[in-house]
Amino acid sequence: SAAREEGRFQPAFQPARSADRNRARVAVAVDTSSSIDDARLGLFAAQVAGIGRRSGAEVHVLAFDTVVTGQSRMQGVAWEQEIRRIGFARGGGTDFGPVIAAASALDPSVIVLLTDLDGPCGPAPKAPVIWAIPQEEAPAPPFGRVLSLAR
Repeated sequence: SAAREEGRFQPAFQPARSADRNRARVAVAVDTSSSIDDARLGLFAAQVAGIGRRSGAEVHVLAFDTVVTGQSRMQGVAWEQEIRRIGFARGGGTDFGPVIAAASALDPSVIVLLTDLDGPCGPAPKAPVIWAIPQEEAPAPPFGRVLSLAR
């Protein structure tokens, strides 16, 4: 090649200059309302790290109660440290409508809600929804799939 003839080094790998449009994007909403105790919040944080490590997806975390109280795009380097830096404001009630709307604005491949399902759901988004709950059972939400983390 011309670079070789001119004596310039060309690395075998060039980092991308733009986002990978084929990479899945996961919006993970973490319920921080007053019904979520420290043990459940710890379980939810571990799930965020697991989703990121196992999926290789672009992960956006949204903390919420009745409104979105924090949002961060995870860098995927040191998951546990990144999760600790997210501001999980505690207390309040629960309303899934605002967080689902904020998650939908990210154009995700899937929305994962880590919650006890204690609150109004709001309208169904276009993206598939997984309700990951810490208990064995909960009332069925009007849309999405329920996944128990207790099993």
